[in-house]
Amino acid sequence: MRLILAILAAASVPPLMINIYFLLERLDNSSEIFADSYFWSGILFKFTVLLVFSAGYVLLLGVPTYLLLRKFNYFRWRPMMFSGAVFGAIPAAKVTLPLQYSVIPPHALVVLSQEKWTEFFYVVSFCAVCGAMAALAFWLVVPKKSSETPPAAGINPPRVLRRLIGERNARKGVEMSSSDNQE
Repeated sequence: MRLILAILAAASVPPLMINIYFLLERLDNSSEIFADSYFWSGILFKFTVLLVFSAGYVLLLGVPTYLLLRKFNYFRWRPMMFSGAVFGAIPAAKVTLPLQYSVIPPHALVVLSQEKWTEFFYVVSFCAVCGAMAALAFWLVVPKKSSETPPAAGINPPRVLRRLIGERNARKGVEMSSSDNQE
């Protein structure tokens, strides 16, 4: 049940972020926004379409990533956010690449204007943030096994060193002070 809620949470974050962006973009004419019923129906329509697309994307890429990270006992927030950012940025880069419909050969990338490249990096970075936030929402909601710990969990180097030094001193017959004995 929590996995389904995690999928819904992850799928709803990008549509929310995109619609908030469109809403903030139109805030300069705030009196116009509240009177325009087409604007609100458009927001609802965009949210619905993006939610369906995002849910499919979470099911096709997010859940297998979750299962893979969980299998290798590496299911933590940083790898999830990184994979979400990558999964958000790659399709955006493919769709918005300035040369997608151009007849300019690939070696002539410098011919494109700085404005097109700025827009390209803006869209890709926004989609990467949307993917990272969706992955974080998934990570926050999905159930975590209590046994999931980092591979090196429980190893505190100073404690291990104190134990090793204490064992060595015990073999030599040297008495340890009470502060060295505490863990």
